[in-house]
Amino acid sequence: MRRNPTADLSTLRSRAKDLLPTTTVLLYGQDDTLLKKSLQSIRRQQHVTLDCILLTDDPHYEPGQLPLKHWPERFALRHLKPDFPCGKSRLVNLALPHISSRHVLVLQAGDRFERDEIALMEKKLALAPPHTAAVFGNLELWESSPQGDRITKALPSIMTRSMRRLLNHLKREHRLAPPLLPAKLLKRIGYPTDYPGEGFLLADTAFTLALLQEGTLEHHADLCIRRYTNTELACFQKEDEKRILHVLLRQSAKDLSLPEPYD
Repeated sequence: MRRNPTADLSTLRSRAKDLLPTTTVLLYGQDDTLLKKSLQSIRRQQHVTLDCILLTDDPHYEPGQLPLKHWPERFALRHLKPDFPCGKSRLVNLALPHISSRHVLVLQAGDRFERDEIALMEKKLALAPPHTAAVFGNLELWESSPQGDRITKALPSIMTRSMRRLLNHLKREHRLAPPLLPAKLLKRIGYPTDYPGEGFLLADTAFTLALLQEGTLEHHADLCIRRYTNTELACFQKEDEKRILHVLLRQSAKDLSLPEPYD
């Protein structure tokens, strides 16, 4: 029987002691180039106080090449790594006891956004109607090349609060922009691990489906996260995850008392 993983948390940069974080950013990945892109976006955030926790699913990873010299004093930066590789869902769950902020945003290495993006997401969540579980925006897929970064695909917006239409979208395109949600909600439900898959795409989608049972997901077209596709899974892994995704969608439709097929 596989033992449960444990993890070590280390502090890379301390936050000013009189400032409490408004949002914790959980940044998953171990590619230094992609981590630098995300850390640059996080470092430029204004009107928020952040606690950033790097989640690297490699017990031997050392963040020695990351640009930490000019890290803002108002932001904490910590590093969580497991004693053995355990997958994104379990690594996120291992980080939950270390979250002390009001909100949480789970990102993957390479995710980028505008200067005031997290503050705007916090505002949208604060003004959201009752029973709103999370807020999210658009997702743009990018790739890097010797000629520079370029956008390859902008995923369709989900301008609806309908769970049925959202399930339909996930049936066609199983990626959404990462949502901002209350930390107490994430701590209560956690990232699901009771399905036969541990890829980061499916882990995020399974979590989105779990959120649908907690309330509505509110989309805002003025929010956008840019994601690099060189973090995508191999083709054969995508096919495996696609099969598992359809099982999860059918189960979610049943749990939400929605008719099948949802179309």
